[in-house]
Amino acid sequence: MTNVTEKRFPNVKDAVAFEVAFAPFVYSYGNVGWDEYERYACTRCNYMEQFADFLAPKSECRKKDGAILQSYEYGVSIEIHDLLIENFDITEEDFRPIRNKAGDIVFFQITPQHIMLPLSDVNRVRKLKPCKKCGSVEYRIKDNKTKEDWEYYYISRETLDDLHDINRTYEEFEMHRPMYLVSRRVYDFLTERYPRMAFAPFFLKEKE
Repeated sequence: MTNVTEKRFPNVKDAVAFEVAFAPFVYSYGNVGWDEYERYACTRCNYMEQFADFLAPKSECRKKDGAILQSYEYGVSIEIHDLLIENFDITEEDFRPIRNKAGDIVFFQITPQHIMLPLSDVNRVRKLKPCKKCGSVEYRIKDNKTKEDWEYYYISRETLDDLHDINRTYEEFEMHRPMYLVSRRVYDFLTERYPRMAFAPFFLKEKE
């Protein structure tokens, strides 16, 4: 079966890294508010920090390999969590458990610990003004798009050489969220087994 990323990007064989872009949603309980797992770190720029595990019913996670959470973070199934730790240089620190109300783990949030080198060396990245209260900074990146409107990006040799199997970008974008990237070998491993998992490719580009 051709995976969804190959369908969107015919030249995906040339990509060297991949942004996590899972499509299915995992919602929390209807009576659980965002303030039960996130809080404002700064009320001026609305910077949020997570202080507790995301909660979700088991039924929300069933038959989902990877998903975007209601909190706009990403998560993977217990099976994929176990496979990644067993086969790659990925540890428990790169995940946070997602539990149901009974306290059982039903899914895992992705929390990569390795911070990449900046993407601005080969991408059109704009730095916004720092927050006057907390000093936090957001960035905006100019998307490169296929004619079908699918987004892709570039990565320099220096940044690629520093890449781990799972990563977070140095830059934080809208809502102070970073991108999460996986290595080529992690992408190949996952899409061979779970072809519906979606990613956005990064292509190698030399610095000018």
